[in-house]
Amino acid sequence: MNTAFMQMSIPKLRPVSLSDIDEPEDTIVSGGIPVYD
Repeated sequence: MNTAFMQMSIPKLRPVSLSDIDEPEDTIVSGGIPVYD
């Protein structure tokens, strides 16, 4: 994974919530934490 992607993704990490589960097309679940691209 390239560093530019990681730098963009890290600030967008947030805890799992019901609203995240309702929007699976916007999330990639990694270790239980959704990562928005």
